[in-house]
Amino acid sequence: MKNVTTKNLLTIALATALALPAASFAKSNNDVPNAGQTAGHHKRGGRGGLMNHAAEELGLSPAQKAQMQALRKEFAPQRKALRDNKSLTPAQRKAQTKALNASYEARVNAILTPEQRTKLAAIIAQRRQERRERRQEKRETGQKMAPATR
Repeated sequence: MKNVTTKNLLTIALATALALPAASFAKSNNDVPNAGQTAGHHKRGGRGGLMNHAAEELGLSPAQKAQMQALRKEFAPQRKALRDNKSLTPAQRKAQTKALNASYEARVNAILTPEQRTKLAAIIAQRRQERRERRQEKRETGQKMAPATR
């Protein structure tokens, strides 16, 4: 990635991680093999996995959890509309996504305490490092990698 600062990466990672709604499943994971797992989300159990784990690691209060859930629901239609808007050029979509992510990050930061923001940044950095290591391992073993999403 060219000219992408750490802050921009954190913004994108934070917005993506927190924007994904938690998946609910009718059957337990023991009843269905690979239940709740989608391609690319094996270890986290599907969409919303990072937020579910981060909420626990961050020690979010019930009020904070409710605020985060409401925030995800508020931003979900905006994200969907942006993804579905075929009239945008890739550059326009990227710019609008960046603006939406910045807005989302500001709202998340308003919900979290300074300590929680620090912990979240560390969690995101750790997950990013784990992804890099998995990609490197796949390159070394010759496994096919999933296409980049950005």
